[in-house]
Amino acid sequence: MKLLINMKVKTKLTSAFLCIILLIGIIAVKGLLELYSRTLNKLCLVFLSLDKIIQLNSNDAKNDNLKNQEIFKEHFMFTMCLSIISFILAALLSTILTKQINSSLSKVKRFADRLANGTEDVSKLSEQIYSSKDEINKSIKELTDKSNEIQSSIHDSTKAIEEISKATENQTKLASKLNEMVQKFKV
Repeated sequence: MKLLINMKVKTKLTSAFLCIILLIGIIAVKGLLELYSRTLNKLCLVFLSLDKIIQLNSNDAKNDNLKNQEIFKEHFMFTMCLSIISFILAALLSTILTKQINSSLSKVKRFADRLANGTEDVSKLSEQIYSSKDEINKSIKELTDKSNEIQSSIHDSTKAIEEISKATENQTKLASKLNEMVQKFKV
């Protein structure tokens, strides 16, 4: 009978021990589930924060790209206007200088006609021809100088447009790369 009582006690102790172990296991699993849930919530918050940062960076990149395009358009228009004005000035200067040259040539022709008619003193005519030649040379030099200035201005304008275009292209590429990186983080 003692054996039977011992067996009943051992069975009860074993059952109690198993219940305690089961309770500890349930508590441990519940604690792990709560830890997992909190960790999952924190990860969700981190991902939401990352999404917001990515969206802000993407918006900034788009805004910067739009600003760069506007700057390019402004500078391009300014340079084009400057080029058009330069061409107009070149046309005006060439017209004015052409009229001066024609005027000087007309004087030379009149002097030559007078000389042919014998109405003017030869020395006086040669002085006038010589001064007309100086005026023509002066006009040609002015025309050459103005032409060189206009050519230099056009060259500088073209160079500036190319630099602005390259800078805008580089910024557009950078904005595109940044946008690609942002899209990778979104996935």
